[in-house]
Amino acid sequence: MPSPSSRHCRARNLAFVLALFALSLPARAHVRWFAKFDIICPPRDPLQVLSSRLWQAFLVAAIGTTVVLAWIDHRLNRSASLHALTQRADVAVLPRAIAVLRWGLCAYWLMVALGLGQTVYLTPELSAPGWIAWAQLACAACVLFQRTAWLAGIALLSFYAMAIADHGWFHLLDYPLFAALGVILILTRWRVDHRTLLDLLRWSAAITLIWGGIEKFAYPQWSLPMMLDRPLLSLGVAPETAMFMYGFSEIALSFGLLFFRAGSQVAAGLLLFVFAAAVLPFGWIDLVGHSGIIVALTLLVLTCPGRPLALRCSIRHAGAHGALFAATLAAFGSAYTGLHAVYLDQKATANLARARLAAPLATGTQPQSVTQRNPG
Repeated sequence: MPSPSSRHCRARNLAFVLALFALSLPARAHVRWFAKFDIICPPRDPLQVLSSRLWQAFLVAAIGTTVVLAWIDHRLNRSASLHALTQRADVAVLPRAIAVLRWGLCAYWLMVALGLGQTVYLTPELSAPGWIAWAQLACAACVLFQRTAWLAGIALLSFYAMAIADHGWFHLLDYPLFAALGVILILTRWRVDHRTLLDLLRWSAAITLIWGGIEKFAYPQWSLPMMLDRPLLSLGVAPETAMFMYGFSEIALSFGLLFFRAGSQVAAGLLLFVFAAAVLPFGWIDLVGHSGIIVALTLLVLTCPGRPLALRCSIRHAGAHGALFAATLAAFGSAYTGLHAVYLDQKATANLARARLAAPLATGTQPQSVTQRNPG
């Protein structure tokens, strides 16, 4: 018969999984692939978001949940059986992790090059010249072999740079994961420690998802047509409430992916479930667009985090994570607002410069057109 301590440990495990699962329920696709968006339009005023009583309630709930989960995560790491289980999986997967990543990226490039009906750089909305598809097929071949994987990494970074040139640098801030994947492939040439490469993968995946969560606060209107078309997405609540729920869920799970210990693998598994579940209602385009992060999360489920934040005292550990969550939210929110303002200023300056260049030409041709219309 199980001992009381064993039953308590199992109860904590179950509570931990169920709490994170509840945060992950609002699964949805990347809005830019299925709805109209315009990043030139200013985002919602940050003060309007911060002053919302509903947003404040979600913030308090998210911080409180993070504190509780961090305390549970700290206690779980004292479980010898759990530690042995995660270590066995880690030891089995870690030496093969980069090979699995390369095979997954091969599948990604084949789907992107052949499966969308149009040529894109990285994701379905990033349209590209036709020749890019041939380069992606070459990448799919190069990435299969360790000796040539670094060439695919250089190509991936090149695609990222070309996408910035064509679609704007602020748009590509949605996808730092792809830049990190390119760096990881290049670093395989020098046989960098796999743990270091997986930590880079973990950070880039979490940053990508946290940025997406912040964007749900900045542009909730982008998702409104999707919610009207698929009422299930709103979960029976008002669209604004649903967007706050989605944003905080994505940020909270990504925070757990970064800063929890055993919980990091649980968060990766729940995020993986979210992306896999979104394929059912949104189909092939969603699978292709998310295939890169699906491969990354699969590896992060099976491997232990390198250097998670950990304090000796469970209560202090939990409190530190709550404060860190609030600081992370503030930092990313400020970065999104500030960088978007810089981007709009750059666009306005460029438009003004083009207008000044066009003005003399317009002035020079106007009299001629008037004379042609009035020859007498």
